[in-house]
Amino acid sequence: MLDKMLRAAYRALLVAHPPSFRDEFGDEMLLIFEETTPDRPALAIALLADCLVSALRQWFIGYQAWKLAFAMGYWFAFLMLILGLLTRRGLAGPLPH
Repeated sequence: MLDKMLRAAYRALLVAHPPSFRDEFGDEMLLIFEETTPDRPALAIALLADCLVSALRQWFIGYQAWKLAFAMGYWFAFLMLILGLLTRRGLAGPLPH
């Protein structure tokens, strides 16, 4: 039962990889997992952790999603700076009484 749960979790983590990486390495990674983890849950958990790190690495480094995250952070900071300057100065001037 535990073996089936660990295998399902590993398959889910494989699906989390980018499609091109999964197409190239997914079958091999699943085969390695199935061959090395029967009755070895500690090794299966280590491979699950490695698969999670691999998925994150592929999305953020391999697909350079970090550039998008950096650009979004840059523009958000710029917008906050402009809004801060505008509110400090007063957006519309004094209100009429």
